[in-house]
Formats: sequence, structure tokens, C-alpha cells
Amino acid sequence: MILVFFGCDLIVDQIVAYIWEWYSNPTEDLSEEVDRKLDEMQRLVVDGPNGTDGLRGQLRKHARDRAEWRRQAVLLLLQPPTRKSE
Repeated sequence: MILVFFGCDLIVDQIVAYIWEWYSNPTEDLSEEVDRKLDEMQRLVVDGPNGTDGLRGQLRKHARDRAEWRRQAVLLLLQPPTRKSE
């Protein structure tokens, strides 16, 4: 009889310990919070805060500028050389 109570007590203890660990797992909560903050920081760096240009907008602007400079350089190279009049 004592063994039955001891066995039931052991099972109940294991169930309560499992539920308590599942409910109060601070490392999982901390991990989720860190993941959320990192996602938010990534969005702010890439897209920029409050409508300002982030990294993505700046890189697009540099790509447009570079394309324009490249176009101007190619057009300059394609122009026939001018002769000096004597």
C-alpha cells in the first residue's frame, strides 16, 4: 500500500515538475524577446525608421547614380574626337 502511494506521489511530482518547467521557462521567453528585437533592428537598418531611407534606399540611390555616371561615360567615349582647327 505504501508503495502505491509512493508511486502515485512520484508520478504526480513528475507531472507537476514538467508543467512548472513548461510554464515558467524564462530562457524561452528571453530567446523569443531577443529574436523579436533583432528582427525589429534588422527592419530599421534595412528599411529605415519613420519613412527615412534605410540601407536599402541608400543602396538603390547609389545604384541609380552609378548607372547615370556609367551612361555618361559611355556616351562620352562614343562621341567622335574633335579636330583642332589650324
